[in-house]
Amino acid sequence: MSRRFAYIEVDNVGTLLVGADAKGLFVCDWLNSRHDLSRYLNCVVDAEATANAVEQLKQYLQGQRRSFTIPINPSGTAFQKLVWNALLQMPYGSTSSYAEIARRIGRPTAVRAVANAIAANPISIFIPCHRILPSNGTLGQYAGGAAAKDYLLKLEARN
Repeated sequence: MSRRFAYIEVDNVGTLLVGADAKGLFVCDWLNSRHDLSRYLNCVVDAEATANAVEQLKQYLQGQRRSFTIPINPSGTAFQKLVWNALLQMPYGSTSSYAEIARRIGRPTAVRAVANAIAANPISIFIPCHRILPSNGTLGQYAGGAAAKDYLLKLEARN
């Protein structure tokens, strides 16, 4: 065990911090995000599990992987985990809206709460929050920024 996270550069759109432990992947977040990444400073990282996550992420970024097999272990509230689970059900290359996710979890009036849960996602790409678009058709917000979101959506559209 160590405190060594992995850092993955994503084609000039940003850098991801990746960390996993014996329970699974707990962080894959953009360094330029508004999330407080300092909360991970004292986490114990499993080198083998993190390497597995990095390998799967690299395969995804190269267009060679459409789904992930590494266990995930995000930290969040029960509601956030409900929303994130709905995101995990989204097929590769598809998009949806915040309102649709709210309907899918049986909370059609909780669109703002769903948006906040998606914004708090600590495991980008593996929990595919980049696939969520506002109802107005714009890219909307994304922890990694608009360029990263556009890059990921185009990557999935190509493959």
